[in-house]
Amino acid sequence: MKKTVVALLLAPMLAQATLTPNLPGRGAELIQLDRGELCYIPNRLEGADYSKKDLERERDLCGLNIGTTAAVCGKTASTNPALEFFQVPEGMTAQQVQAMNCERKETATQKDFKKLAKYKSSTSCSYTPSLLAYYHVSRFLGNINQVPPVVMRTVDANLHKSIGDKTYAGISNKQELIAQTWAGLLSILTKKQAHAKATNIFTDDYNYSFGALQMNPSKEEKYTEMFNGGSDQPTRTANFKAKNTTYLRLISDQKLSSLGLKWSAAQAQEILKMQNVADMILMDTMLSQQDRLGNLHYTMERYGKVVGKNGKLEIKKLDKDDTTATEVVELKKMMMKDNDCGVSKENHLKNAKLIEGLKHFNPETFAKLLKLNKIINTDAGAGYFKRETAMNSTDVATFKANVAYATAALTKTCQAGQLTLDLDLDSAFAGQAVPDCRVVMQENQ
Repeated sequence: MKKTVVALLLAPMLAQATLTPNLPGRGAELIQLDRGELCYIPNRLEGADYSKKDLERERDLCGLNIGTTAAVCGKTASTNPALEFFQVPEGMTAQQVQAMNCERKETATQKDFKKLAKYKSSTSCSYTPSLLAYYHVSRFLGNINQVPPVVMRTVDANLHKSIGDKTYAGISNKQELIAQTWAGLLSILTKKQAHAKATNIFTDDYNYSFGALQMNPSKEEKYTEMFNGGSDQPTRTANFKAKNTTYLRLISDQKLSSLGLKWSAAQAQEILKMQNVADMILMDTMLSQQDRLGNLHYTMERYGKVVGKNGKLEIKKLDKDDTTATEVVELKKMMMKDNDCGVSKENHLKNAKLIEGLKHFNPETFAKLLKLNKIINTDAGAGYFKRETAMNSTDVATFKANVAYATAALTKTCQAGQLTLDLDLDSAFAGQAVPDCRVVMQENQ
């Protein structure tokens, strides 16, 4: 297993162009930080569903100034040589936090500080366009599966290398995978344009690295029900396809309406789980996340019955202070936070044709997919992903092909009369109608 993972993370990466920081049209707002570093509040993908909190969190991320408003340590756990951004408590300096927090925690006396974000570049398995694309595509599809907000930013290359040098020196066992991935990144940061992979992580002048800064979520747990064993992703995918009870329900011809559903935590959880898994399969089929299975999470969220503005009963995810709902239950809601190993990677879920077996789907996600398939095939749509996610032409072509494949798979099942758009809590428990997928296709031609 370890050899497989090492090969995956240290495999050659397709070259992309260096980042042009002031490319016209990139970012709705450009935030100037210390040392000439830049952070981009992204433009909105037309038709996407961004919340007010998304913008607030993007601004929070772009307000993280290394050494002043944020303390930064090199990641020493797991596999990715990321930079971790920590909160600076009142009365302390970033340097004090770094002195107390950046060593490996091998003694109980060391203090934990609140982790705010992670900065990942295109090194080892990570790919900056993947993290950024997952965020924007998730919002386009109706804000599905809790993908955390992420922004593009740059980091002074000398500072990045200095942090990396200290991190690598502090890892005693240089055979650990995290030590090997740090060594690989440090080689690029040291050699700059002389390194074959330099264009993956540098700006045009080679004075800055660029990457994706993702908000660090909280209170998430591993979604163990989504893992069916296996030492590598092809085996994990095969096991998931053959054994996962949620996927087996998704490929069943049985209509959910025939099950006599009644609002309860147990039955609502099954519908939400099916919806989350179907959405995950769609996202990963389109964006090629290479190591999804074994890297899924969930949070516990409150759901309840409310009367909507149109007077109809609805099932709604509730805010903490919402007291208007009745029959409130707590449900596991999937979170897809590990999205850095995609776009240009091996597409295991597509190879296994998981999406071709789906017989149940969410109506809003289906309609949004049909629209995305149109948008990505316009100059404006392709240009958006090049500017806002740093995809290159090959990445965009792969993304287009994957979106077309996912659309064709689901519309084929629909036209055969085998796709039911019943993965929706409102239709399952609030008496709302299940749309006919063929009508949805006609409305989105």
